[in-house]
Amino acid sequence: MTELRQRDYLTGFYLRDSFYPILKKLIADYEKNKKHFSLILMDLDRYKKFNDRFGHLVGDGILRYVTEFLSLFFDKDKCFRFGGDEFVILVPEKDSEETLELLTQFKNKILHSPFLIEGKSYPHINVTLSYGVSTFPYDGKTVDELVKKSDDAMYLSKRYGRNLITIANRLKYIKFRNTLAFIVIIGTAFISLSLLYQFYLKEVVHNVITNLSAIKISVKVGLDTIVLKNGGILNGNIVEETK
Repeated sequence: MTELRQRDYLTGFYLRDSFYPILKKLIADYEKNKKHFSLILMDLDRYKKFNDRFGHLVGDGILRYVTEFLSLFFDKDKCFRFGGDEFVILVPEKDSEETLELLTQFKNKILHSPFLIEGKSYPHINVTLSYGVSTFPYDGKTVDELVKKSDDAMYLSKRYGRNLITIANRLKYIKFRNTLAFIVIIGTAFISLSLLYQFYLKEVVHNVITNLSAIKISVKVGLDTIVLKNGGILNGNIVEETK
């Protein structure tokens, strides 16, 4: 009965509550064997959209579909349904680069495989996930630190396009690169606008201001005539007298 309570009925994976004791054990074992391990946090892309559009039968099918592929690449006893459409995987004795290689194979496999439910194909459904990877002890030395680093990395994968794998130890580099790119874009736009104004808009603006300042309105009762300083005459209806 304990085994049944620990596993999710839909995916067959262990539930979230079973994840933490196993993670704590891996951390404790590191003190003895010095064997690092990685933690993958993944989340289905646009899962709610598919659920709302096609119904919960398809939504459940997507979860089972992901489960089947995960079981091909990872130890099922180290796979957990973290909640909703989130999964977490523990990968013993592999660093971030080794985990990245394995995870890339999984990502490509599921991306290029047809999605079927009971033999029925759904060609409009393209199942993808966003991934975050952290490695103990390099990215964190406690349960909370390690999970947070994977979560931060996964969030970045979501933010920058989905169906991406982000390694936690590259977060600082990625954020720095993106900030630098943003500064370069803003700087380039500012320089471009300055040059545009200097060589083209400046003269246009000057001419507009000059023409406006040249307008002098003479108002006579019963007449709708505008006389310019340069002698030109404009005919029209005067709505309001100006000084």
